[in-house]
Amino acid sequence: MWQGKVFEPAIRHIRFPLFRNLSTNLMIEFNHPITAITGPNGSNKSAILRALQGCPRGNDLGKYWFGTAVDEIPPGERHRFIYGRYSENTKGIVEVIKTRIARRIGSRSGSVADPDLFEPSRPLTTAPDNMDRFIEEVHGKYDDASKTRWATISKDVLYLDFRAQLSAFDWAMNHADVQFDIGTPQEELNLVNARKKILRNRTSRLSKALMNSSKSDTYFNIERIIHPILDMPKEQRMWVEQILGRKYSRIRLIQHRYFGRPGGWTVILESAEGLRYSEAFAGSGEYAVVLLVHRISGAKEKSLILLDEPEVSLHPYAQRQVVNYLVEAAKLHKHQIIFATHSSEMIRDLPPTAVKVLTVRASDGKVDIPVQDSAPQFAFDAIGAHYDHPTIVVEDRLAARLVEQALEGHPRRDMVQVKYLPGGADTLWTYYVPMWAHEKRTDLLLLLDGDQIIDSPRLVDEIPPGELEAEIVKTFKGKGGPQLPFSASDPGSAANRDESVKCTLEWRRRFVRFLPCWTPERFLWDYRVQDPTVPTPTTTAANGKDSWREFTEAATSQCDAATIYTFQLQALRRVEPDCATMTEIRSIVDEFIGSL
Repeated sequence: MWQGKVFEPAIRHIRFPLFRNLSTNLMIEFNHPITAITGPNGSNKSAILRALQGCPRGNDLGKYWFGTAVDEIPPGERHRFIYGRYSENTKGIVEVIKTRIARRIGSRSGSVADPDLFEPSRPLTTAPDNMDRFIEEVHGKYDDASKTRWATISKDVLYLDFRAQLSAFDWAMNHADVQFDIGTPQEELNLVNARKKILRNRTSRLSKALMNSSKSDTYFNIERIIHPILDMPKEQRMWVEQILGRKYSRIRLIQHRYFGRPGGWTVILESAEGLRYSEAFAGSGEYAVVLLVHRISGAKEKSLILLDEPEVSLHPYAQRQVVNYLVEAAKLHKHQIIFATHSSEMIRDLPPTAVKVLTVRASDGKVDIPVQDSAPQFAFDAIGAHYDHPTIVVEDRLAARLVEQALEGHPRRDMVQVKYLPGGADTLWTYYVPMWAHEKRTDLLLLLDGDQIIDSPRLVDEIPPGELEAEIVKTFKGKGGPQLPFSASDPGSAANRDESVKCTLEWRRRFVRFLPCWTPERFLWDYRVQDPTVPTPTTTAANGKDSWREFTEAATSQCDAATIYTFQLQALRRVEPDCATMTEIRSIVDEFIGSL
């Protein structure tokens, strides 16, 4: 659906030439309708969500991020962000920039300067922005361009911050400004009692509105009902039940100001067992899930949905079910959904292209994103969900089984875990090696097939500065070389580029090894179980994959992956545990464990 442009208009990427504590030109690509942004505390996840909120037409980031006397934003710092969107006219991606500009706005005291407005501007073509020059001739030719720039994206936005999402009752009980006796030892108790008194007085009015399904109620000259009471539709209620693992016969909601001017939501839940209670007695997780489903279900089609830590107050099972709900909501309503999270459960089942891991550089404290695709299991480290054991990563499931069998009965078998990542060797070379290098992973060994063997790098201290780029070309496979966070063509990032290259080369030298066979398929070919009555290939070519396909098809008239894998496992069981290949695999693992 995403590749078929079903979700358009959508944000395809966002980058930050200068913004908050993000590294220069940090870019996040969006190649999936659902994206999870994760990383340690202080990695500016919420700030990125706010910038995304400010992308569509009519939205201003300055409403949510602005300077104060305590947290001043220096006037000379022109904070800005650039995002890409698809243009039906050009059949390609065009970029829009929004910049913090001190613009004069009208007020009662006259025209004053507001330094925090973020507005579109002409393209900035010099580094670090490097936007394409805008051709004025497109104005009048294309309906998504003005005389000086591409038009901003037009898209409704729903932003939900689950750390700040309070029910009407919780706000009144914990934050309402009320009159109470101060300066006494019982000051805190006096505040609590004053809030309780107001709640008891006002809930009688709220109860009557609920009973009568009132659409309006003026109390002390203030309209108290913001959104009349409504019954949650069955299909929404079923999602609440699935997420929470509970049954409800009825769920009702009302948005009101009975407890104070800011207003808030009250939720009335009726369980299948006959219990009836509001959010005052419900768990905060129940309230959060009801509001999540209600607000997203009510969002306009093709909205940009931004969620800040939706896992708050939810147990792991509920967190996984929330992701299932988001997937279905995206499919049904064509929403682009982006959420920031610290939860491993929220990213566990997402594809690598949907997981973005932010890291904080040790050198300067700037936030970076080493790679655009992160397999969820390796994103867990960024949020503190470490593996129980050191990990050996291989290219595919057959290689994983080969290593596991080589370690059977070995004293160190229980000291390591073996995993494989989808995407093949190119993905591992290009994306994961630089990511693990910048994360300074020392508990992980990448064990590639023998056909990937290439010279190991020299010690970085022995490489002259002018030879660093040549060294990384010489010692890396993969298409286009490793994806590093700093461009080799940007003179302004030369020092950081050198450090990034050194870091990647050193990790590659220490933590990349190769299986002592060309490929597992080719190694196992000589151990295949042959039926003398069935004519099958007798030699293997290239990496062995085609030979196994022909062999399986001749034996079964099928050549699907599962059947081929079954024949390969039969061959694997015939391998002698003390053969040279299995012995060498154990030696590689011993060396890795011994280096920790």
